[in-house]
Amino acid sequence: MILRKWNPQIQEILIKLKEHKQNSLAVFDFDHTLIYGDQGFNLMNYLIENLYIKADEEWFWDEKHWYNVPGEKIRKIKDLFFSLKKNPTKEHIKALLTEIFQVYDQIENQNQEIAYRWTKIFFAGYKEEELEKHSVQSFEQAMRVYSKNDPSNQETQIAIHTALHDLIQYLNSSGWEIYIITASPEVAIRAIIHHWGLKKSQVLGMKLQIKKNYLQPEIIEPYPYGKGKWERLRQVTHKPIILAVGDSRSDFDLLENAEYPVFINRNQNSNVLKEAEKKGFFIQSLVNE
Repeated sequence: MILRKWNPQIQEILIKLKEHKQNSLAVFDFDHTLIYGDQGFNLMNYLIENLYIKADEEWFWDEKHWYNVPGEKIRKIKDLFFSLKKNPTKEHIKALLTEIFQVYDQIENQNQEIAYRWTKIFFAGYKEEELEKHSVQSFEQAMRVYSKNDPSNQETQIAIHTALHDLIQYLNSSGWEIYIITASPEVAIRAIIHHWGLKKSQVLGMKLQIKKNYLQPEIIEPYPYGKGKWERLRQVTHKPIILAVGDSRSDFDLLENAEYPVFINRNQNSNVLKEAEKKGFFIQSLVNE
């Protein structure tokens, strides 16, 4: 297999890695790394706009799941949801999406990990196979939207990074141990990982507790964000990381512990890119792929 679209320095390393037979462990982030876009947010958007979220359950509105969001804001979203259940319109669904993602932005401005954790309520209340089905449908829908290059739906556009896809096939053919470590729901990403020729067990993500076959709004620690990604990996293997690939500050713990850390550059002027450069990570831009 020919590896394309990598800068010369990284391509030279990757070619050598094919012959790396001992302790051959590679780890990859998923969202914005293996794909353009974010499947966790895409799925969340899909569930909300189709009114599939389990917001008719009392646990959904429990303040302990809303991380200090003002009660007035929670009640506004709750009232909007139940009015939509009676009379769903595109205009009001758009308003519901706007209100919910405003909450996400407000939480993220204070703490991105907490914002990611908050999204668990949108993935709870389903059987695993139900969430898998929704993930597949939302992924395929977003891929079609992307292929049409529809500017009206930028938030849910998704495409596979061919360079990363080829790299995984390249390493897989050499018998490498590969794991995908993501803050997105584990069930959701496992449902689509076959596109990379990987097994479901090779995805480590946000894992929710299960009670009577239904996913609960409670995360099983460690949550795979920042140091939690490293801790989650160590639950399944203690091999040294030879290659790690990620695109955000939350991937730094994995990259810092890898022999060959590759940072995917999505924004030429970002502070995260500058931090990655200072840490000596190999920088790969896929912006113009």
